[in-house]
Amino acid sequence: MPARAKVILPLLSQALRLGKQIVSADGVFYPFGMGLEANGNILISGGLYDDHFPDPRESYENLQKKISTEIAMGKFAAVAIIVDVSVPEGHSSEYQDTIRVYVEAPNYAMYFYYPYRRDPLTPTRTAKRLKSKTVFGDSFTVEAAPKYFHLHFTG
Repeated sequence: MPARAKVILPLLSQALRLGKQIVSADGVFYPFGMGLEANGNILISGGLYDDHFPDPRESYENLQKKISTEIAMGKFAAVAIIVDVSVPEGHSSEYQDTIRVYVEAPNYAMYFYYPYRRDPLTPTRTAKRLKSKTVFGDSFTVEAAPKYFHLHFTG
């Protein structure tokens, strides 16, 4: 396995898992970030809100600033920013909503898209509460220009 994949795959996997959990439970979510430390630990880096709901764009901008600062401090070897967006223009999918995971490490940047739909609320067999089902479609990737690491490191 190439060295870059050893860095990127665990972070991408954790980011996607948490994004899918939140979308399946709540239907939508605010942008949040994750960072991979040099020792392999993956940390959530802002963006999860318990009791207040800021403007999503403001939340995204604040998250980007926080990630950039943490990279400048040498905290992370790679980062992921996870957002709930629509499928971008020029790309087709059977579903319009998508979890977008932007992953960046030195000399690497990529968008990973995971389209989904939420089925209507239906009663569950084991409980009398309503629950909706989330169905995920085919994922796709889009190459990206680095946003963070190139600002703090050269070479």
